[in-house]
Amino acid sequence: MKSDGATCDDSNPCTKTDTCQSGTCVGSNPVACTALDQCHDVGTWDVTNGCSQPIKVNNTACDDGDSGTDTDVCISGVCMGTSSWPEATPSAPNNSPVHRGIISTARQLQTAQYLSIAFRLVKILV
Repeated sequence: MKSDGATCDDSNPCTKTDTCQSGTCVGSNPVACTALDQCHDVGTWDVTNGCSQPIKVNNTACDDGDSGTDTDVCISGVCMGTSSWPEATPSAPNNSPVHRGIISTARQLQTAQYLSIAFRLVKILV
């Protein structure tokens, strides 16, 4: 018989620390799951699959890290930034900077749109 406090294996993969106590192997320090990111909830441990990664409800607030977006929400487990500017979508004409691959972030898209509006105003005024 091992002495109290000696390491052992309780055969339960859900515990990380197993020690002998009065001749019995006792598991403790259960596996704790954490959220994968801001668009996932804390999961639960499953012996077969490990920690689950449940997706948060669509439209849950998040931060996509892009200062060029106004409202960021989780969609299918991914944080997506949106803009309140009506033209701030990559649905511009085929020859636009968006379609040519020059613009890749929402901030660059908004800047391009501001410049486009400024150029249109200049054309009107001249």
